[in-house]
Amino acid sequence: MVRRWFSLLSIKDMVWEKKGDRWNYDVSPVGSGIVRWDQVAHGLKTVGFDGTVSLHGEYAARDLDHRKELAIQELATLKNWFGRNAT
Repeated sequence: MVRRWFSLLSIKDMVWEKKGDRWNYDVSPVGSGIVRWDQVAHGLKTVGFDGTVSLHGEYAARDLDHRKELAIQELATLKNWFGRNAT
């Protein structure tokens, strides 16, 4: 139903952690959280998604070099799930 308007996929992953009697979440690098990316990739392929994928690295990094390292790892992970043509 929304396929013709679906042109952008924003990507982030989450980790849930229980502290005492409360659950808290935190954004984590893609592939290290609870999102089932294999199922997401399958669903996108099923509907023929060919739009833009935007990676949202909204998690802590030690410094800029670490941020770049994590982004490179995330891109490799996304290429593995979504296909080698991802750039």
